[in-house]
Amino acid sequence: MSRSSVRHHAHNHTGPRLLTKKELADIETIGPKIRRHMEAHVTCLEARSSTKAELIQEWHEYLKKRSEIEAEYAKSLDKLSDRSLEKIARLNKGTTGNKEYFPSCSTTPVEFLVSVITDGKGVASRHAGFAEEVNLEILPRLDIVVKDVHVTSKRVREGLHAMHEEIKKSYTDLLEAMKSYQAASFASDESNQKLLKIQSSRSKGKNVDKDAKKRNEDA
Repeated sequence: MSRSSVRHHAHNHTGPRLLTKKELADIETIGPKIRRHMEAHVTCLEARSSTKAELIQEWHEYLKKRSEIEAEYAKSLDKLSDRSLEKIARLNKGTTGNKEYFPSCSTTPVEFLVSVITDGKGVASRHAGFAEEVNLEILPRLDIVVKDVHVTSKRVREGLHAMHEEIKKSYTDLLEAMKSYQAASFASDESNQKLLKIQSSRSKGKNVDKDAKKRNEDA
């Protein structure tokens, strides 16, 4: 390799531009920034999922307690209504009612009382139906929703973790490749500089020999 070709190779790289120490240091900070960014995403996801699950769980607890109250209320009201109807039936047995004391009314007091109590049994039935629907339909669905929230959150969290690991691996490989390229380029430049010095020294030696030979010939 001639001296001119060595000099040309030393000052003209065919690969990417070499990075300065500051640029390389800036690139090395990207990894921690990516990690903090991904961790913030995971933390936000967990917080939102936890809040959503807690809200649904609170709704579940409220409906469960209310269904118990509604069922107990329906049971007590129905029992009270049955007891009152039985008592009225015993008291009214063998009578035709007291409609004559209420000439302006179309029903007797007994019929009116029976109507009110019967309506109470209807109210009890509706409350019992609500409690049954909550227990058989709503609560199981809320259980499924809470489970789905936890499963989805876990899958997304695992996906983000896998993505972060892949990005970290790619970033690490790229950084190592860049450092290797930098080191190889510096080593190549040092070798070329040494080669230039050797060639320069040899050239000077040849010139000295030529001058000495010429002086001897002239003498």
